[in-house]
Amino acid sequence: MSQSVRAWVVCLTAGLFFFYEYIQMNMFNVISAPFMTSFHLSAQFMGFIDSFYFAANVIFLFVAGYLLDHFSIRRVILTAMMFCVVGTFCISVSYYASLAMIFRFLTGIGSAFCFLSCIRLSTHWFPEKQIGLVIGVILTEAMLGGIISQGPLTLLVGKLGWRSALMLDALLGLVLWCVLFGVVRDRPNDVCVTELDKTHSVMSYWHGFRQAFLRSYNWLAALYTGLINLPMALLGGLWGITYLVARFHVSSIQASWATTCLFVGMMLGSPVVGWLSDRAKSRARLMAVGSWLMLAVLLLFLKVAAWSYLALIVIFFAIGFLSGFQVISYPLVAQASPVAVVAMSVSAVNITVQGVAGLSRPVSGWLMDKHHAAHAAGSIFTASDYYWVMWGLPVVVVLSMLMVVGLHRQHKVNKHCPSVNQAR
Repeated sequence: MSQSVRAWVVCLTAGLFFFYEYIQMNMFNVISAPFMTSFHLSAQFMGFIDSFYFAANVIFLFVAGYLLDHFSIRRVILTAMMFCVVGTFCISVSYYASLAMIFRFLTGIGSAFCFLSCIRLSTHWFPEKQIGLVIGVILTEAMLGGIISQGPLTLLVGKLGWRSALMLDALLGLVLWCVLFGVVRDRPNDVCVTELDKTHSVMSYWHGFRQAFLRSYNWLAALYTGLINLPMALLGGLWGITYLVARFHVSSIQASWATTCLFVGMMLGSPVVGWLSDRAKSRARLMAVGSWLMLAVLLLFLKVAAWSYLALIVIFFAIGFLSGFQVISYPLVAQASPVAVVAMSVSAVNITVQGVAGLSRPVSGWLMDKHHAAHAAGSIFTASDYYWVMWGLPVVVVLSMLMVVGLHRQHKVNKHCPSVNQAR
């Protein structure tokens, strides 16, 4: 096997971890209704349980880069994925909501490592000029996991029940873990990091931390990403299926295929937007275009009282495609950061995305419970119960536009900084 082929095999195999994590991240969109029934949960508590996945992600992202710099990437990947597999299996056999919450947290630990570990591994196996292509292909793998987490998982839950479906999900994870164990290697010929490199990394860690996490430019870009991603996070990750069933009276299977189109859209939108951003004079202006288009699609979706099923498919595909504008933040931050802290700076974007998505879970559930208690009887949520949650989505997109304005102002302040100008 040639070195080039081996590099692709190793990195794409590692990408299976990212693929699997995307199934876990979004599976509650499918199982939320039977899960709430099994544990007799309110929407707010359901969102609170799901948010523990994102809480784990945010917490461990602060240390993921450090661990990947100081320990074997292969060992970190295998350990993190095993946490995910064990957590998923334990959720399937839990009969107490508190235990399910703990195991959801355990599952979320793995997500902190999947994307950064793939980036770190690709830098060991590929030259710099190919890294963008490699990461793009790995992101496509992740979107395929998102697709599996919608329609196919809905069919599985319908036939077997949510507990058996999650057991099979955990079994899939175990099979993939074995594949990773057999294929993934840290470097060509397993070249070891020298002790001198490790010592230098330890000494520079806190200095790099300050440069990456105390820089307003990074956080403005990160907030843009978290906000523009939120419509997809809520519609594809938690409430999309139940909302479509309640408002448009489609079956849960039909609704799941509609939400599947979110991931198909993003799978296509991400590379297209990335290609455009490489050729645009201003990445920030392109980010603003994405926000305006997303706002238009969301307002159209919410204002029209009735949509055909085909129209819903198209709208959800459009939302997913426009969610691809979030990928601009990664090269924007990377190119505007000192070379030594690129990975830490990019992790700030990941932390914000997961933090915003995690916070939205209990907040959206609280809004639904509040409206439901005031206006409806029974345990089934109606379309009106989702009113404030859905109309909150255009609001957060408007806030993403403010982040772009902030990026423009930061650029003016730092106009003498070559790295920032390059990012523009």
